[in-house]
Amino acid sequence: MKNNLTVSTETQNLIAYFILAYAISWAIGVPLALGNQGLIHPIFPAWTHYFVAYGPMLSALIVTWASRGRTGLKELGKRMVMW
Repeated sequence: MKNNLTVSTETQNLIAYFILAYAISWAIGVPLALGNQGLIHPIFPAWTHYFVAYGPMLSALIVTWASRGRTGLKELGKRMVMW
C-alpha cells in the first residue's frame, strides 16, 4: 500500500512529464508550422520536424533522471528494450 507522499510525488512527476513533453514538442513544431504558413521567417530547417516526435521520450528521460537519478535511467532503459 502506498502512502500519500509517494502518490503525490508520482503525480508531480506525471504532470512534469506532460508539461515537458508538450513544451519540447511544441517549441519545435509551432515555429515550423508558422514558418511553413509564411507567418514568420523560418527559424528551423524543415528536416527538424522529425525532432517533434522525440519530445515525449526526452521528457521521460529528463523526469526520470530528475526524480530517480542514474539508477532510474538504467531501469527505464531496461524496460524500453525488454520485449
